[in-house]
Amino acid sequence: MVLPCIVLHCVCRSSRTCRRTVSTTTTQRSNHSQDDAQQQQHGGGGTSLATVIRHAFGTKWATLGGIAFVAQMFAVVTAQVVKGAQLTSKMAGVPYVVGCMVPTSGVGLFAFLAKPQVAERANTILTTLMIGGFVALLCSTVATG
Repeated sequence: MVLPCIVLHCVCRSSRTCRRTVSTTTTQRSNHSQDDAQQQQHGGGGTSLATVIRHAFGTKWATLGGIAFVAQMFAVVTAQVVKGAQLTSKMAGVPYVVGCMVPTSGVGLFAFLAKPQVAERANTILTTLMIGGFVALLCSTVATG
């Protein structure tokens, strides 16, 4: 019973802080000079996970939250590279190492060499496809009982 109460408290506190942070960020943006507006337009500024955690729980927890987020991202990327390599090696008949290196290098090169708008558009399309796949999987599971 205690854990759900703690989680609910953290969610409410974070939500309240996020609203304040976004409101403050929006107000600050309207007061920035043209140079600051251009910097924000090209990737600077905004409200990040670290900002919300820092405002809600302090700098120490923001650092810990950032470390946990990076660790989670490494775990997710590693799992995706491993699964992609398994599928690539089976479908293309290439060694597992090649299945790890070639697709990962291709995606990495695209991300680093493409214009930010193109990379964002590709990310949006891929995210839409992923969500569509999950919805299709869910629908087929419900349909088959």
